[in-house]
Amino acid sequence: MRLTLLGILLGGLLLAAACGGDDEKTTATATTQTTIGPSGSPGAAQQINVTVKEFSVNPEKTSAKAGKITFNVENKGPSQAHEFLVFKTDLGVDELPTQSDGSLDEEDPALEMIDEITEFNPGQKKSLTVDLEAGKYILACNRGEETGGQVPSHFAQGMRTAFTVE
Repeated sequence: MRLTLLGILLGGLLLAAACGGDDEKTTATATTQTTIGPSGSPGAAQQINVTVKEFSVNPEKTSAKAGKITFNVENKGPSQAHEFLVFKTDLGVDELPTQSDGSLDEEDPALEMIDEITEFNPGQKKSLTVDLEAGKYILACNRGEETGGQVPSHFAQGMRTAFTVE
């Protein structure tokens, strides 16, 4: 028992000595500037919650600062799968290029596809982190465009909204 207690005491003294400062030494440390995200940690992405449902795209905020942004998207259905598309464009929501069936013309040169979350079902949540520069963006669901007009596209039914990055 005495050896164990002595071992613990010696270990504690060694730990204290290792952690203690030495006032006679000086060390130089490099300082770097780090951008602190809204969560308070270096380089953290801004978090924006988005709800998609028949037939709307509703971000909790319609603007953010340039940099990393994580869109936390929840499909509230109630019955259909949706996708989440991020396009950069100088066009307004009502000026976006469409195909003859009313779906968004994703190949139009006025649109720059940034990234997407492919179809996901009601009740599911997905996240998408993108690094966005200042500008105007569109958040949309264009599901239904592959039906050739058989089913109205979600975009044509109002699943789009403007988003600004400052």
